[in-house]
Amino acid sequence: MIRRVLRRLVRAYETSLGTELPYLDDVVTHRPGALLPLSALAVGGRFGRRMPTDTLHMVRIGATWAHDCGACVQIAVDFAVADGLSPSAIENALEGRDELLSPGMRSAFRFGEAVALGRDGESEREFIRAEWGRAALVEASVAAAYAVTFPILKRGMGHARACDVGQLRMSK
Repeated sequence: MIRRVLRRLVRAYETSLGTELPYLDDVVTHRPGALLPLSALAVGGRFGRRMPTDTLHMVRIGATWAHDCGACVQIAVDFAVADGLSPSAIENALEGRDELLSPGMRSAFRFGEAVALGRDGESEREFIRAEWGRAALVEASVAAAYAVTFPILKRGMGHARACDVGQLRMSK
């Protein structure tokens, strides 16, 4: 009974995202209780009040870009565009045109990428702390941690075998 309800919730989430999430079916089938902490993490990953929304999205996109090769990047882009982040800013970040980004966006994207790849990211961390404060740095760190959770889960369960970033959509 609980698995059936959870599967319906997963289907509704997939519909809202416009993509299938077969790894969540595995979670529901084999460890349904794990869906609760994953859901809590997803909510926490979108929390932010100290850092501007657009830069927080850039942290998520940078971290996801560093860890994923397709669907999760598209989901991060979709969330950002839905929240009003400029598609051209996202494209500039993903295509390495840093000079076209504001210092905040550039630092946020690089911060997400650096921490996801296990790099220091000291200058980006300092920029975030100096610009928005220590609480914003905590938010950015939580956002980066959230952003890599699902790509890691997917890869660990064997659902990330064929990578294809392809052409990202900048609107739904």
